[in-house]
Amino acid sequence: MSCADFAVFTAQRSCLGDVRKIERYAFYPYLYKSDRYFKRKICQGTLWLCSADNEPAGYICFQLHKRYAVIQDLATAVNHRRKGVAERLMKSVISYLKNNFPGIVTVRLMVSVQNEEARALYEKLLFRPAGGKKRYYGNHDGVMMIRSLV
Repeated sequence: MSCADFAVFTAQRSCLGDVRKIERYAFYPYLYKSDRYFKRKICQGTLWLCSADNEPAGYICFQLHKRYAVIQDLATAVNHRRKGVAERLMKSVISYLKNNFPGIVTVRLMVSVQNEEARALYEKLLFRPAGGKKRYYGNHDGVMMIRSLV
């Protein structure tokens, strides 16, 4: 399955269970986000899902600021890993931001220094390291990555 076979759409409240399932796998054993957090993201239109064959494949949450956007969460379902889901979600959000928010000039995210696969994906999508935070993910450091939209 190629990333062209995935559908990306804004999540609705009825999708909360699917988001939870993906989250539990992707972020175990770390703390999970609250239902309140996800419901707020749904109301803001900043929680998007990706589906494949009518099944949830992944999700992304982002936040809009005046001059930049932040990717807050990106997760892929266990049976859809390494199939292009995360790339499709990221490209969809980047395109949306470029086309609808001309004042937003960069996209930021944090990633674990240990997550080499994610860092490689972000670099492929033109994100560049721009500093770090010690022990951002508990016992290991985080790297801030930034991508220009202009």
